[in-house]
Amino acid sequence: MNERMKPRLLRRVKSGMTELRFLIKGPSLYLPFHWRRERTAAIRNPPLVSAPQNGLVYVENSIPPGIETGDGSHSVVGNATDAGDDENVVYLDFPDPRLCSQRPGHEKFDGHYYYLSWRDPTFDHFLSWLEGRNFCRRMCMDLVSLETPEENLFVTGLFESAASQGVTNSTWTSGLVCNFPGCEAEELQPARENGWFWSGSGVRISAKGSPTGFTDWSTVGGAGSGQPDDLEGEENCIALFGPTVYGDPDGHPHWHDVSCHTDRDVVCEDDPKLIEYVKTNYDISFQRK
Repeated sequence: MNERMKPRLLRRVKSGMTELRFLIKGPSLYLPFHWRRERTAAIRNPPLVSAPQNGLVYVENSIPPGIETGDGSHSVVGNATDAGDDENVVYLDFPDPRLCSQRPGHEKFDGHYYYLSWRDPTFDHFLSWLEGRNFCRRMCMDLVSLETPEENLFVTGLFESAASQGVTNSTWTSGLVCNFPGCEAEELQPARENGWFWSGSGVRISAKGSPTGFTDWSTVGGAGSGQPDDLEGEENCIALFGPTVYGDPDGHPHWHDVSCHTDRDVVCEDDPKLIEYVKTNYDISFQRK
């Protein structure tokens, strides 16, 4: 096995709570967000406490101040004290202007730059889904959202090429299931059929087998059936797996639902809202437009 494919043992904060608070922009839903006014610079790098689990209560902090959300509000929660001194609160990071201005661009598609962790010699350990999102967001990017067949083919092609060389065998996307408080809408039920969405963009993923929309779930998995299968329980995030992991019959990578706390490579793509926020609020020039 390639040395960089050996997962690092990450120190995690364990909690006996069945509910963790964790933030993200929901799929065009009016989730029970808590809105606060920005007060200190400390909110630009909020603490990372734990990986997402089932029963999440979402506290909106995924969009920086001044960027509108679905209901016209603006974020933002500050730190754990702002959120009620709850040590289980988990935050998404705000962008780092310096990292944004120098964000890498391994590939470009449809006007967006993409970062591929397996091409980065400084990326020396795998990340959980939440760690991956924060890693990308600090660069004004987010985990990739595979919303169209064209983008999916582009990204899976890059990933397949690397997987065939033994450089990687799985990578995160921004895919997440909406099964937390605020996701009770009838159209999202049952959640594992109708509640998937791209957290990086807030775009819903069509139900598997729907005559409209686009999905690319694998037809195989550990349970011997197609994805999503929630094989180990709490498989709430979407990753790409190399075709040899479960033996995809067509020999190409496809989507798998997996536990969010497992560690993998990442594919990041530009987040226009974060880029615009940094350009608007900081006197800094970008190496890439």
